[in-house]
Amino acid sequence: MIDFRYHIVSLVAVFLALAVGIALGAGPLQAQPATGRAAVSGPTSNDLRNQVGTLTQQGRADESFITTVAPLLEQGRLSGARAVVVAMPGATRDLTGAVAATLRSAGAQISGTVSLRSELFDPTRAGYLDDLVSRLGSPVPTTAGPAERALAAVAQALVTRAPGTDGGQPNTAAAQLIAGLEQLDLITATGDPATRANLAVVVSGVPAATPTQAETDALGRAVSFLGQLRGIGAGAVLVGPAAAARAGGLLAAVRAGGASVAQVSTVDNIDTAAGGVTLVFAAAEQLAGGTGAYGTGPGAQAVLPDLSGASPAVTASPGASGG
Repeated sequence: MIDFRYHIVSLVAVFLALAVGIALGAGPLQAQPATGRAAVSGPTSNDLRNQVGTLTQQGRADESFITTVAPLLEQGRLSGARAVVVAMPGATRDLTGAVAATLRSAGAQISGTVSLRSELFDPTRAGYLDDLVSRLGSPVPTTAGPAERALAAVAQALVTRAPGTDGGQPNTAAAQLIAGLEQLDLITATGDPATRANLAVVVSGVPAATPTQAETDALGRAVSFLGQLRGIGAGAVLVGPAAAARAGGLLAAVRAGGASVAQVSTVDNIDTAAGGVTLVFAAAEQLAGGTGAYGTGPGAQAVLPDLSGASPAVTASPGASGG
């Protein structure tokens, strides 16, 4: 027979368990109030969408404003300059054309547009190029390697410090070299680049996400070519989209290229309206003996050149006349 005291002990144990459960539920195990960031009511998805929409609208308004005032800022800044537009491998036709149009709107004469193919920077083609350069009697020092000789000859065919020294006619050696390179399918030229310019504006392409060793080697030769353009001519500006300023891009390589390209100016936002204005002022600065790295990407020193000493473009009053 079960002892009555056993029932008492069992019932006490049950009530103790219930009491402990209730105590824990009302105390330590009770849900704690949210603390930290969770306790603060953050922006909702609608708030974020509204913010993005506002910023997008502001960005479009800024771009529209700059596009509207750009001709007033650029007009006449490059009067008297003669420029050649050089499209590096990977540069788009639209961007290259826009760069040429910007230079024209600023008053520069365009000798021509020259699009370079990647094979021009391929060391395996150096023998063909060196043979072409030698047959044309280029004054490039024989101490340079075949690839360097060829690229220096190309630079000499495109730029000179004193435009007009050929009397407005194509330089014979330059014309022969350009024609030879076209026959080898290494470049495509439009206009009259053999009349040679004093300003070179080089348009960069976008680097590969994972460049090959050959592409890395070609990048080094492209940097050398930029230095040659600047050394032979009176000014050189390298422009490109933001991606060209990232690691592996030509702008990034020039900005880190050291003394050989220290005098080459760079603009890393040329695919924007602001970039076009920056190009014009950077080109004018180059022809005045200055240099700088401009834009918003890595290595940029400023958004645009210091305009405090820039002479404003002067346009004749519509009512002005000589009588």
